[in-house]
Amino acid sequence: MEGYITTEQAAPLIGKSERTARRYIKEGKLEGFKDEDGHYLVSIISISRYLASNAPADDGETDWDEERKKQDALYKQLNVALKRLELDERLGLLHRAEHVRDATLDLIYAQRSAMAALPGKLAPLLVGVTDEAVIAALIDDEVRAIQDDLSRYEYDPAYYRKRLAEDRGKVDFDD
Repeated sequence: MEGYITTEQAAPLIGKSERTARRYIKEGKLEGFKDEDGHYLVSIISISRYLASNAPADDGETDWDEERKKQDALYKQLNVALKRLELDERLGLLHRAEHVRDATLDLIYAQRSAMAALPGKLAPLLVGVTDEAVIAALIDDEVRAIQDDLSRYEYDPAYYRKRLAEDRGKVDFDD
């Protein structure tokens, strides 16, 4: 029928679903009717009227302008958050995961090396010793020394400052 389109065709024009377009016909928001096959048809003129009456007020701004403003505000907020994180990092209040991982690995490797060196360190001390209690005490003393060394580990902010400088291309080994 001339001057009418299906609700399937009308729905994208009004920015609604086909079901909503049918409901709008029933509610009188759009002019239309149900044909003999059970399909709803909508008057093109009523679509035009609907769009005109539901158009946003023309205040010089479009939805794109508003969306751009929101995105700009979000971008600024994220930049502020990033600057705060960078400042915390420079102040030594925050460390990069890879720096913490590297410091931890350094500590682990140092302890592993100390443990691996035990046989060479203990062998000369144990030559000729046959008393199991003395051998156990010497091994125990050396293992405890390694454990004590580990327990005395202290956070070193200079290590992290050095790593941060390296990452930024300003290698400074004076720390």
